[in-house]
Amino acid sequence: MKSSNQKNVAFWATDPGSGVKMSVKSLFAIASLIAIAAVIAIAYIVLPERIWSATSIAALLLFGTAVGFALYAPFSLPSGNKGGDAAPMASIGPMGVIVTGLLGWSAITFVVALTGRESVTWAMMIVAAAGFLISNFILHAAAKIADQAAAETARPSVRTLWRGQLECLMPATRDANVRASLVRLVEKVSYASSGAAGSVNAVDDQITAAIAAAHELCTSNFHDTEQIQHLIARTEVLLDQRESQLCAIRSKA
Repeated sequence: MKSSNQKNVAFWATDPGSGVKMSVKSLFAIASLIAIAAVIAIAYIVLPERIWSATSIAALLLFGTAVGFALYAPFSLPSGNKGGDAAPMASIGPMGVIVTGLLGWSAITFVVALTGRESVTWAMMIVAAAGFLISNFILHAAAKIADQAAAETARPSVRTLWRGQLECLMPATRDANVRASLVRLVEKVSYASSGAAGSVNAVDDQITAAIAAAHELCTSNFHDTEQIQHLIARTEVLLDQRESQLCAIRSKA
C-alpha cells in the first residue's frame, strides 16, 4: 500500500501544471500581503502621530487593502465553465475599472480622514465597500452570461448534427434509391440556412425526429424502404418550411 507522500508525489508528477498554478497564486497572495503591510508601515513612519485615530487607521487599512487587491486581482477574475476562457477574458476590462476605482476612492478617503472629517470618511468607506461588492456581483453575473453565450456559440450547429446523422445512415442502407435520396438530403442540409435563436425550434425538433426515425428503420432488421423514403421526403418538406420561416423572420428584422 502506497503512503500518502508517495501518492502526493505521483499526483504532482502527473499534473505539474496544477502545481505551477497554485505556486503562482500563492506567490501573488504573499505579495499582496507584503504590499498591504508596506503601505501601513510607510504611512505610520512618515505621518505624525497626532493625526492617528480610529477613523484614519480604518481609512489606511482600506487603502492598503486596495493596493493589495490590485496585485491579486488577476486571480479574482470569474472562471469560465462551459465557454472556456470567454468569461475571464471578458472580465479583464471591468476588473481593471474596479481596481482603479477602488484605489482612487480609497486614496481620497484616506486624505479626507487626515483632515479630521470623520463622518465623511466613514460614509466614503461605506460607499467604497458597497461599490466594491456590488460591482463584483455584477461582474460575476455578466461573466456567467458571457460564458453561456460562448458555450452556445461553441456548440456544433443543428445542421452539422443532422448532416453527421444522415452520413452515418448511408453505409447502413441496402437500397441504392434510398442511398441516392440520402445523398440529396445531405446536400440540402449542407446548404440550409443557419437558424435564428428560438425562431424555428419546433421545425428543428420535427426534422431531428424524422432523421432519428429514419436511422431506426435503416439499422433495424425490418428494413422498410418505402417508409424510409417517406421520412426522407418529409425531412425535405420540413427543411423547405424551415427556410420559409427563416426568410420571413429576416425580412421583418
